[in-house]
Amino acid sequence: MLQTAGRRGWPLVAGVFLGITITLYFDLNTTLHISHVHERMSWPALNTFRMRMTSPSHAERQNDLPCPDLSRLAADDDDTVSKQLEKEVRVLVWVMTHPDNHQSKARVVRDTWGRRVNKLLFISSINDSSIPTIAVNVSEGRKHLTAKSQKAWRYVYENHFHDADWFMKADDNTYVIMENLRYFLSGENTSEPVHFGHLFKTIVKQGFYSGGSGYVLSKEALRRWGEKGKDVAKLCRQDDSGEDNAMGQCMESLGVRVDNSTDALGRTRFHCLKPEHHVVGQYPAWYHRFDANGATVFKGREKMSDYAIAFHYIEPWQMEVMEYFVYQLTPYGIVRGLKHLNQPRNHTHLKVLYW
Repeated sequence: MLQTAGRRGWPLVAGVFLGITITLYFDLNTTLHISHVHERMSWPALNTFRMRMTSPSHAERQNDLPCPDLSRLAADDDDTVSKQLEKEVRVLVWVMTHPDNHQSKARVVRDTWGRRVNKLLFISSINDSSIPTIAVNVSEGRKHLTAKSQKAWRYVYENHFHDADWFMKADDNTYVIMENLRYFLSGENTSEPVHFGHLFKTIVKQGFYSGGSGYVLSKEALRRWGEKGKDVAKLCRQDDSGEDNAMGQCMESLGVRVDNSTDALGRTRFHCLKPEHHVVGQYPAWYHRFDANGATVFKGREKMSDYAIAFHYIEPWQMEVMEYFVYQLTPYGIVRGLKHLNQPRNHTHLKVLYW
């Protein structure tokens, strides 16, 4: 009886075994396929794909496709305060780029955060009407970044000094939240000789600002630079690879001070590394040595302001990602009020905090 029952049970056991084997086979093949896809679609590959998708030729092919009307999604957003600040705190931003980046990085900057700038300029070595860019007479290459910057500032001073209250330099892989920049600057005095950014405490006595995350000059700072133009060659290095520290030395020579850009809780607003490095608090060794924004005290998200201003090393496709997370993604049912996170006008000088 037991033997008969055993013989009858074997087909069931065999069927279960076969089913498990087939399931594992397909699961393994699916996993291997997904892994293969991820291996093939590495970050550089994804970036190349993103560039193809945003190329002018691709855009032309997409003209006949229906496009969602995103304006209705923002219809309920109250931007009264930001629009008022846009009128009251005028910011000119010039972006350092070069010919190889015109149709990739520069174009995406123009079409994303650059749309919110009062006056946006792209400085390159050739004129390109499709962006458009402004050409300065300088050789391309890292060792000529200082010369490029000095000529860019000369162009801004001579042609746009009266077009803005504040003047910012950024790279073509910098991402700037203009509303937060204007809010921060609304608590500062552009008539004072001051500039702001992500401060490093090395090379220059008072420190210098990272060029990658951008730095901002007051109108008085730019006026001093422009009016002492005859002496700039003596006061400021005219060519070098270290554009940001050269500008720091120049500002110090002109009596333009560095100052605190952290918020009322001591959290940073300008960020010289990739966003993920700041968010998780993974900094290179040199950052701990030279950062003057409190990296040795706070790390990660607790060190970052809710009203962050700038990030560096943002690839073109990541600019689109930033646009979505900053301006479109919203948790349903949470209405966030305005936070007053600017330092008091008589805030402590940064030199006291970190030297």
